[in-house]
Amino acid sequence: MTQTESAKPEGGDESILVVEDNELVRNSVVKILTRLGYFVVSAVDGHEAIDALSAGGFKPDLLLTDVMLPGNMNGREVSEEVLQLLPDCNIVYMSGYSADTLSDSKLLPVGCERLAKPFSSAVLANTIRKSLDNRVH
Repeated sequence: MTQTESAKPEGGDESILVVEDNELVRNSVVKILTRLGYFVVSAVDGHEAIDALSAGGFKPDLLLTDVMLPGNMNGREVSEEVLQLLPDCNIVYMSGYSADTLSDSKLLPVGCERLAKPFSSAVLANTIRKSLDNRVH
């Protein structure tokens, strides 16, 4: 295997729920993850995400959510709702705000997985794969 091949981001066949209000970012993330083999459902806010889960049948292995969302649910609140329904679901947060700002405002749990926006396709792919590989089964 060449160095280029070993550096290629890995995908998988798991299911991912993406919650992102910015259409451009959401569509880009969904496209990248789908191309990597994941089954992806997306939502523009927390309520749409919870509705997708409540409809039944869809049980994501991972929630990828923006921290700041429109409406009355932020990313942490969405993750808390998802974990009530699916306690084994992994969570990755994404945000353009600094880690210090988010920690100070209590918008992120201590020690959580976080993607700083903007991020590359490779960083997205590697972060998702790492989180899924570290799942509690």
